[in-house]
Amino acid sequence: HKGFLYELGDGYLNTTWNQRYFLLSGTSLQYYRSPHEARPRDVISLQGVSVEWVSDQNRPFTFTVSKSGQRTMCLSGNTEKEARDWVERIEAASRLAAFDVSAPLASPADGPREQEEEPTSEREQQRRLDAQSEA
Repeated sequence: HKGFLYELGDGYLNTTWNQRYFLLSGTSLQYYRSPHEARPRDVISLQGVSVEWVSDQNRPFTFTVSKSGQRTMCLSGNTEKEARDWVERIEAASRLAAFDVSAPLASPADGPREQEEEPTSEREQQRRLDAQSEA
């Protein structure tokens, strides 16, 4: 999923809403100043994030993406439908990231364990996200 959202500045030097181009890829959210930039300004892993709606007088379709130990991103869509779509997709990606099987494996000294699933490719993860959002 990709498109424009408004991002509230970090609150130190920049406290304004800035239009940014966002790309949801697998279980990460990337943002750019424009769709023509070659490299993202930031890449946020969506594992363990929480997404919450926020009341903002100036931007009614505002939500936050937060994760312990990282800066909270305050984002806003132009319409309720646009913002709701982003929230649902980010939440789905976060749930998918919770099932990521790339965590370190136990050593044989830890005893027997059940057979683990094969890691899924990023393409398969995106296919699952798309299927969830179409449902």
